[in-house]
Amino acid sequence: MGYALFTARKLSISTRLNMCNANLACNTEKTYSLSNSIFVQQSKRDLELSTATQNAYSVYEKAVTDANSKYGSDTEKINAATSQAESVLQKALKEAELKQTQTNTQIQQLNQKQTLLDQERQRLQTQLNAYSNELSNVEKAEESAIKNSTPKFS
Repeated sequence: MGYALFTARKLSISTRLNMCNANLACNTEKTYSLSNSIFVQQSKRDLELSTATQNAYSVYEKAVTDANSKYGSDTEKINAATSQAESVLQKALKEAELKQTQTNTQIQQLNQKQTLLDQERQRLQTQLNAYSNELSNVEKAEESAIKNSTPKFS
């Protein structure tokens, strides 16, 4: 009769252990997916910033070159055109920076989710260790009960 109690206890612990392993696997999959999302967001942000900066400077250089060729030696008109090109450049750079800030906010939110998943994984690891230890203790107690119930002949 005592063995049935040990068996029932082992089945109960094994079920909890298996559920914990399944939750841990699910958590790991979510963490992996989130890490990929963060990487994609960071790559997208870097590419967009690089492209926007390169385009802004190209437009600026073209405007300055056009002003030099169009106005020749009229420095007043060249300076006015250059000043206007600089203001367009600064506006484009500020827009790129604003877009980068928005993307950084999204990345920060994803990092917070990843932190929560890491905390959940640690909690599941702790539960997994506790269930493994409990299962080990039940198995040792079962062995001890078997040894004690075996008749001894003198």
